[in-house]
Amino acid sequence: MKNLKKVIVISIILFLIVLIIFIVQYKKKRTKENDSINPVTYVEEYAVKRVQSTVDYYTVENICGKYLLELSYGENESVYNMLDPKYITEFNINENNVISKLQYKEYDFETYYKLTLSINVTDMLYIENDSSISVYFVKGYIEDSIEHEKVEFNIMVELDKANKTYWILPQDYIEKNGLNNIKEDDKYNFGIESIEPNDSYNVFEYEILSDEDIVIKYFDKYKEYLIYDIKGLYDVLDEEYKNKRFGSYSNFEEYIRNNITKLWTAKLEKYQTETKEDYVRYICIDDAGRYYIFYQYNVGLFTLMLDDYTINMPEFDEKYDSSDEQGKCILNIDRFFRSINNGDYKFAYNCLSEGFKDRYFSSEEEFANYIRDNFFETNKVEYISFDEKSDNLFVYGLEIQNANDDSDDSVDVQIIIKLRRRNRF
Repeated sequence: MKNLKKVIVISIILFLIVLIIFIVQYKKKRTKENDSINPVTYVEEYAVKRVQSTVDYYTVENICGKYLLELSYGENESVYNMLDPKYITEFNINENNVISKLQYKEYDFETYYKLTLSINVTDMLYIENDSSISVYFVKGYIEDSIEHEKVEFNIMVELDKANKTYWILPQDYIEKNGLNNIKEDDKYNFGIESIEPNDSYNVFEYEILSDEDIVIKYFDKYKEYLIYDIKGLYDVLDEEYKNKRFGSYSNFEEYIRNNITKLWTAKLEKYQTETKEDYVRYICIDDAGRYYIFYQYNVGLFTLMLDDYTINMPEFDEKYDSSDEQGKCILNIDRFFRSINNGDYKFAYNCLSEGFKDRYFSSEEEFANYIRDNFFETNKVEYISFDEKSDNLFVYGLEIQNANDDSDDSVDVQIIIKLRRRNRF
C-alpha cells in the first residue's frame, strides 16, 4: 500500500511536469504567430468640407503659386522638398527627375525673359483631423500670359498648422487614387500626425487679406476670364442677371469682343463691402463709372453682375421709393446713360417709348449706330434744366460731356421722361 501511494505521487508529479512543458511550448508558438502578424494602425475617416476661412484659402493658394513658380523655373531641390515622402517613394521621384516628371510644360528661359504664369483656383475643398493637420483639394488652371494658354491644375496640399509646414501631392497621385471628383461630404482618411520642415522649402506664412486685397483679386480674376476664358466668365455671371441682360452665350461673347479693349484697360477706382447673412457683396466701380458687383457665397468663389441697373438692388429700390419725382427722374436718366456707357444698347433702346421708336429708330441696331455717331464712348451727364409738364411727365435739359478727356466737347440733349409704376419709366 505504501508503494502504491508512492507510485501515485510520482505519476502526478510527472503529469504536472509534462503539462507545464506543453503549456510553455504552446505559448511560444502563439507568440511567434502573433509576431508574424502586421500591427493594425487605425486611420479615421473625415468628411470633406468646403473651405470657409479666408486665411486658409489664400494661404493654400499662395503655396500653390510658390510650387508652380519653383516648378516652372526648374528648381529641382526646392520642388523635391515640397513633396510628400510617400509620393516620392510611390512614384520613384528623386532630385534629378522631379522636374521632368512634374512640370506642366517645357519653357525656353532665354525666350521667356520674364515668365508670367499664374494659378486661377476654381474650387477648394478640405478635411481636417483632430490635431493640427488639414488636407486641401485644389482645382483650377494655370494661365500663361505670354502664349495666352491655360492648363488644368489639380493638386492636394497637406498643411500642418502647428509647425506651419506643408507637403504637396501632385495630380498623378490624385488620379491614381481616384480623387479627381471628390466632393463635399465624401469621406477621406489619412494618418499624418505632423509634417517636419525641410529647411525652409516647405514652410509657410499665413496670408491675411483685407477687403481691398480680396476686391483686387476678384477684379484681376475677372480680367483673366476676359482673356483666357470668356465662357468661364459667362458661367460665373449671376443666373438671373445673365438671362435678363444677355439672353444667350453668343450675345455675351459678342459684347465682350466688341468692348474688349475698354474692359481690359479698366482700372478699379472704388469699392464698397457689404456683409449679409449668407454672402458678402463687393460693389466696385472702375475709372469709367462701370459697376462690377461680386457676390461671394463661398470663400474665393463669386457670382458676378456687370452693372447695377439690369436687376435693381434693394438699396436702389429704397432710395427710389424715398425720392421725389425730380429725384426719380435723375435716377432713371442715370441708369439710361450708364447702359449706353456700357455698350448695353438693348437696355437703353427698351427705355424708349414705342411711338418714339416707331418714328426714329425702327431697330436696336439703328439706335446703337445713332448713339455711336452722336455721343461719346463714355458720357458724363450735367443737368441744366427741369420742367414738369403734367402728372408724371417731365422734361430735362442735359449737357452730355466726354468723360474720357478734358476737352470742351459736349452735346445738348432734351429728354422727356414719364414715370411709371415699379421703378419703370
